[in-house]
Amino acid sequence: MTEGEPDREVTEQGMRHQGFTDDEVAELVLAKQLVDAPSLAALTLYHLCSAVAD
Repeated sequence: MTEGEPDREVTEQGMRHQGFTDDEVAELVLAKQLVDAPSLAALTLYHLCSAVAD
């Protein structure tokens, strides 16, 4: 699968797509650089599902 160009709204123009390791995400949360509710909720669900799968 090949990603296409993003179709961003005006308020999303400065956004960028980047991958992070689990450790990098944890550092961002602890440094209070990742604080938006949707991202934190998704991160919580990811960790809950990962724990169940183990």
